[in-house]
Amino acid sequence: MKDSTLKKIKEDMLRELGLQSEEEISFTVQFSRNANGTVDLSTVREEIKKRIPEDQNVREIKGIYKIYVNKKGQQEKDLFYIGMSKASAYKRLRRHFQKSDKSNNNVDAPERYQLFKQLTDEDNEITIKIIKVDDKEKLKYLLLLEEVLTLVEKPKYKDDLNNKIKANPDQQ
Repeated sequence: MKDSTLKKIKEDMLRELGLQSEEEISFTVQFSRNANGTVDLSTVREEIKKRIPEDQNVREIKGIYKIYVNKKGQQEKDLFYIGMSKASAYKRLRRHFQKSDKSNNNVDAPERYQLFKQLTDEDNEITIKIIKVDDKEKLKYLLLLEEVLTLVEKPKYKDDLNNKIKANPDQQ
């Protein structure tokens, strides 16, 4: 399928679902660790909290999220990952950051977890964008929207993962 066709599908879906960029929660954070060495996501939680109404719970924000990974001070944002959650975008983000710790500490962790190490690299800053979706009817389309966005925007994780699979066909 042509890229232009996919871009049109993406634009049409976003418009039909009413998910334009003004619905986004967007912020940049620096990586840090808790005293016990695990990933500290209090900054992520607080940044989301600042951008939602007081009566909403951070753990109940649903929608599509994008993770950008860049060297500190770099202006251009490199898309690393696109995901979705029908329950809690914050919990999904937390699990992605924890994959880095699991890849360091657990020999049984899947090899794809290695790709998430860049989320915890001290030389990087992370930009997170969440397209909030509150409507139950719209939530039904999140998986499809995630796939379309991934095909159009080509996050680095998918390319890296595909290259790793091609390089190691016996490790699938």
